[in-house]
Amino acid sequence: MYKKIFLFICFSSTTLANFGQGQQLPPGASSSAAEGSEPLDLRTGTPNTKGISTNVGAFRRIQEVGVDMFNGISTLNLPLYQLSGEQMQFNVGLSYYGGGVRMNEIAGWAGLSWTLDGEYQVTRVVNDLPDEWYNTAPASLMSDTLRDKGYLYTAKRQLDHNNWTLPGFLAQESFDIYLFSDVATINKFIFDSEPDEFRFALPNGVSGSFYRDHSANPNDLNGWKIKSKSNLALEVTHELHVRELNTTAYYPIQLDHWSGGPACNIPTLFTKFVIGTPDGYRYVFGGVASALEVSRGILNPQPGAGTLGSDHLITREAQYTVNSWKLSKIISPSGEEISFTYDRGKIQFHRNKDLINAVKQGTNQWHDPQLEVNAAATYPVYLSSIETKKQKLFFKRSQAIEKWYRRLITIPGCNYSQLGPSGSNHLFSDLVMRRDQQNTQYVTSYLFDSQNNFEGNLPNYNQQLDSVILFDKLSNQYISGYKLVQSANPDLRRTLDKIFKFNYTDSKTQDNYEFNYNNIEQLPELDAWNRDYWGFEQYGDPEPVLDCGLWYNLRPTTGVFATKGLLNTVKNPMGGMTQIEYEANVYSKKIKVDVPNSTVGIISINHNDNGPGARVKKIKQLDYQGAQETAKEYFYVNNYPLGTSSSGLLNFDHIDVDEITGNCNNTGSTLSNWSTLIQNQFTKQFKGGIVNYSEVAERNADGSYIIYNYTNSENPQYRDEYAAGYSAYNVTPGSNQNFRLSSKDLDRGKIKTTRLYAAGNRLVKKTENIYQDDINRTEDYIKAIATLTIPSIGGQYCSGQAQPGLGNHRAWAYKVYTYKSPLIKTIETGYYESGPDVVNETEYGYDPYGNIATTRSKDSDGNTIVKSIKYNSHPDYDVAASDNTAMGIRKLKTQYGIKSFPIETMLSAQKPAVGGVSTPPDYLSAQLNTFNINKPMPEKKFVLRADNGIVEGAPGNTNGFYSSKINTSGVFKMDNRYVLEEEITSFTTGNALSLPKPANIINRKGGNYALTYDYSGFHASSKTTNAEVTAIAYSGFDGTYSGQNAVFKNGWNFNEANVQAGNSFAGQKAFIAAPVSSPSASNAFITTNNIITGKAYKISFWARSVAGNLYLANGTATTLLTMLKTGKDNWRYYEAEFIANGTAGLVYSSSSIIPISAYIDELMLMPANAQMESYSYNTGTGNITAVNAGNGNVTFYEYDGLGRLVVVRDDAGNVIKNHSYKLQNN
Repeated sequence: MYKKIFLFICFSSTTLANFGQGQQLPPGASSSAAEGSEPLDLRTGTPNTKGISTNVGAFRRIQEVGVDMFNGISTLNLPLYQLSGEQMQFNVGLSYYGGGVRMNEIAGWAGLSWTLDGEYQVTRVVNDLPDEWYNTAPASLMSDTLRDKGYLYTAKRQLDHNNWTLPGFLAQESFDIYLFSDVATINKFIFDSEPDEFRFALPNGVSGSFYRDHSANPNDLNGWKIKSKSNLALEVTHELHVRELNTTAYYPIQLDHWSGGPACNIPTLFTKFVIGTPDGYRYVFGGVASALEVSRGILNPQPGAGTLGSDHLITREAQYTVNSWKLSKIISPSGEEISFTYDRGKIQFHRNKDLINAVKQGTNQWHDPQLEVNAAATYPVYLSSIETKKQKLFFKRSQAIEKWYRRLITIPGCNYSQLGPSGSNHLFSDLVMRRDQQNTQYVTSYLFDSQNNFEGNLPNYNQQLDSVILFDKLSNQYISGYKLVQSANPDLRRTLDKIFKFNYTDSKTQDNYEFNYNNIEQLPELDAWNRDYWGFEQYGDPEPVLDCGLWYNLRPTTGVFATKGLLNTVKNPMGGMTQIEYEANVYSKKIKVDVPNSTVGIISINHNDNGPGARVKKIKQLDYQGAQETAKEYFYVNNYPLGTSSSGLLNFDHIDVDEITGNCNNTGSTLSNWSTLIQNQFTKQFKGGIVNYSEVAERNADGSYIIYNYTNSENPQYRDEYAAGYSAYNVTPGSNQNFRLSSKDLDRGKIKTTRLYAAGNRLVKKTENIYQDDINRTEDYIKAIATLTIPSIGGQYCSGQAQPGLGNHRAWAYKVYTYKSPLIKTIETGYYESGPDVVNETEYGYDPYGNIATTRSKDSDGNTIVKSIKYNSHPDYDVAASDNTAMGIRKLKTQYGIKSFPIETMLSAQKPAVGGVSTPPDYLSAQLNTFNINKPMPEKKFVLRADNGIVEGAPGNTNGFYSSKINTSGVFKMDNRYVLEEEITSFTTGNALSLPKPANIINRKGGNYALTYDYSGFHASSKTTNAEVTAIAYSGFDGTYSGQNAVFKNGWNFNEANVQAGNSFAGQKAFIAAPVSSPSASNAFITTNNIITGKAYKISFWARSVAGNLYLANGTATTLLTMLKTGKDNWRYYEAEFIANGTAGLVYSSSSIIPISAYIDELMLMPANAQMESYSYNTGTGNITAVNAGNGNVTFYEYDGLGRLVVVRDDAGNVIKNHSYKLQNN
């Protein structure tokens, strides 16, 4: 259950980010206007609806923790724009995440805890080595088989066998490290044994992660598996650039054009990922260098090595890693695209401080705690534009002003680590990035001074989002924009404080949205030490006074500071307000890993304890000034309203000291690691949220409430599993307390039950959800092996080791589960004060692509009602095809990648068995769709009519039902009682700018109608009943008509140079007709051949500045036309009926000494028994500005600069209706 707070920007729709495709038969256009929005919806299809650098960090945070009541976190959504293409739509907005502010959290470009909806990406969590890593060190140091390699190359050879969990295999170093000669050599080669996690979120609402499949060959571009709570079957492919493997060249990326540095040459990287969904859409991430975000970390130099080239982990450009691939393109099945462009900004720096390595070897040889200061450099990319066929959205940014890292100082009694850059200052700049590859030697100057001491300071080059601006490509005009006002205080974290809308039409601006936050000034320094395991602020001094030892004891969670910096108030332009109250997370149970018994359990702590981060306590919302306030309050307890024990479970366990014995084959030696860095091992492996709530009550102001119960680790089958195998090298068996888990977070966080109570605690309704969680699901997983050594410092490690701790090798085999566990049954029970309870059960079945294939329920008579859907990917259609209908269906999958278009939908009822004998089902109704052979568009819709049901039987049985299929001859067959309900008999031709669209439609109930299009083919310009498109002609002259757009003259022949803007009756343009002296048919300024000689037609139009006479040209004859009515601004309406006798057109004749041109608009020609209706648009907003009923009656719709309907007028300019909008302070 996702809890979201929706804010209205004036009267914009409150939808989540989505995009759509046209896939249904066109609904036609209504002639009525919806007040306050677009009068008409003329889309010819129905949308298919369903966002490291600081921006990547904001994106990851939501994925890692989750955003729902299971996690105690809600989001606030602020929609900005819905970009329109031809058949695609894309929503852009802002979202606020209210789970708490971490100590080291730097605001993204939209402000602290805000993210931009519409900025989608794939981000990577590197496990062990990057999967595509392929060491390109000098060949003299490696052979073809013995070189560092990532999981992509090694997984199948190393893990695709049945022995991967056995101690004998895990004890071998061959799966991870090859050693030459003896352990003292530096020539070691690492084979990656853990797949990286690639996290993604799509605009259709699907999110999750994908991993490299251990059974896939290295050259298999499709060898990926998806981990997602969505039941849809997704497909992932990649493109790879690896020097010395599939190319001889480096991949150049211009990292930082601000500093003038040359391009970085990266030898090995994934350059692109493409995610395909069953609806045929493809999401392209990366693919161009500007959509790749590059980061650079620090690795230790080889002790004693004279140059960095001696260590294959720190050689040349190997440290550059791409960990974020931005969404660069969305491609629909029809080929329409939405494209995204990015700009690379200035370098971003991140610094972190940890306590490291209190270590002993043998007896009483503890090493003093040391401070580890680490840094990373990221080359961020920022979203620059989003472009559809019709619109383009620009994003403007500037330098941020905000609280930043303080200058590092020396702490008495706290030594700097000898393992990290703190102990290797002279090599620091080389460790961050090579001087000869990038002008970034200034990194070392900012982190250290010239004497290589920790007294430098990292500069802040972060960018902030200033405005979002909409540009209309059809009119070539800027339309409107949103201004984001962010704080600019170097002593505070940067926050989004205000936002307002402006436009380029008039001076109106929407009043501010204003945002206030809890005690933002009290948030501590970025890398202050008083933080818990997850980085949230806790008790204690932000910096130690004397030594490092005090720091470690300040790690437990207290929850006192949980609500600092969180958004608490939103004021909207209508005088309304949203207030959010938070409280610290609380739990009463926690995960406990039993290493000796290799189990994962739950323990009760017998009280309520504080957990990390914050949860929502109460939300009060006032939509506008004077409105009634609504309030919801949340209770995270068991057995509400009487219970007091928290339903929260801490999804975390750890060890304080990583200690092993038997180091260097000496059973008496002990090696221990007591550091803050060790906690990263455990916070990383417990997935699916930190504190998870099994029961949450949502109480309304009237006393009614809903109780939600979630699947959680209390159920053993949803609990993480202990590692599938363990072994070690040079470690005494049984001495290790460290562990690894196979996460089953896919099972947790699903709604088990909802119970609705009326005020007074009376149960009104209960819904139970049952999921597919049989034990066989766990056979779907990816194999992984985690390895770990305890590093030694201060010279206290085994002699002869290649590196401190190398002999302390441990390995755990674990699984990355990728199974599906969809909802398979719901049971709804209604409880009534009088009368029996009513129970309804519904069961769901799915096809292999995750589409709902069957829905089964029971009616009040006990009959089983089954709705069955056969999609185009059904085996009955996934065979060779020979006729047009069969090929049209078959191509949906084979050519367009679509697996989710419904072909046949059947509804049947089966009576209860009598005497144990079942009867065949009665088919109550059915619908069948077929598709065009040349395009992924529906062509025909059939319906099955059955008054008393149809009994299923053989095809030849007149009482039977034949479910459609493509037979063995490749011919499409269906039940012969289907009736054609609707058919698209023809499509527009389309061009490079515009896709084909329905032109002629036959409807069994509504008759025939034809559609014409204008505005470069993006908008339907007219709808004509009882006629085909070849028998009509219409133009409102609002488009462009040269070149490929000539098809949008829609039956009229005219010189497009005579179409001009500035003086029109409806729309933006009109046709200018120059007068001629002779009113002969040969002098017609516009003609049409869409006529049949001898047939009756009607012609109508509006004209202005007519200084002479207008004539109808009919063949070689002309007829004087007379005005029927006068409209606004001296426009005059003409109409005439005639019997066609050849080419038809209009002639404008004048004997005036000074020629005066006439303006012509809304020119219609149709059969006399047809009825035409036309539409004019503001292309920038998509609003319809006029509807011409075709009989001299035209309705006009006027909007203000913010796109709001303000006036409705008739064709004479008289006001029919006024709309006013009163905003606070406006």
